[in-house]
Amino acid sequence: MRGINKLQRKLIAAQKLYPDVSTSTRLIQNFDHRQEIRPDTHITKQYSLDPSTWIEIMVETVDRSDMTEKIVGFAYFPLFLAPDGKQTPFNANATDFLFNEGCHQIPIFYDRVPDSQEITWGNIFKLPKIMSATILLRSYPCARDKTSKKNLSIDDFPNLTEEKLARKGLIKALPGPYQKGLYNNQTCNTDRDELHLYKFKHKRVNPLLSIILGYLFQRKGIAQ
Repeated sequence: MRGINKLQRKLIAAQKLYPDVSTSTRLIQNFDHRQEIRPDTHITKQYSLDPSTWIEIMVETVDRSDMTEKIVGFAYFPLFLAPDGKQTPFNANATDFLFNEGCHQIPIFYDRVPDSQEITWGNIFKLPKIMSATILLRSYPCARDKTSKKNLSIDDFPNLTEEKLARKGLIKALPGPYQKGLYNNQTCNTDRDELHLYKFKHKRVNPLLSIILGYLFQRKGIAQ
């Protein structure tokens, strides 16, 4: 996962995430990752976030045949929106824009937008989409001190539990189990065939990821 602007200039340093094997299943992987986007997460001090900033997520898996990492696909999420709350800002110099706040469900595509092209919804939707595969993410502005108006970070309170961090407004509690209307899924463009495929997948055996990994390691003779 990394941050890039419309011209594909790197703005936010990439992070590699792994699912929680104790709660994830074959069909649904739970990453429960939280990232604060601040100046020290940027690639260089020369550049800063601009209204055309996108989060680009590369999804990988482990190939059962040779236990090597393989790319599954890519997903894109705009950090900011135009004043209408629908379109993304047209350029990096825009002064009137909104933070793309809330719960979002975004599609995964087989390919990424080529480096020679700008990151736009038009170019993204030219990519072949992986059917019945999405990412759930939540984006919120940082909390501020009521007196000094200083931006706060969870790093400022290393000894607080998640419950106390939530009380201070530093983190947001999970919105609850997935249900219709909870996540903004307007970019998913789900069709009838995809809905049928989704229902079919959920009729199949769906073991915990820890069981699957244990089997793979045993099969390949790898100690966990």
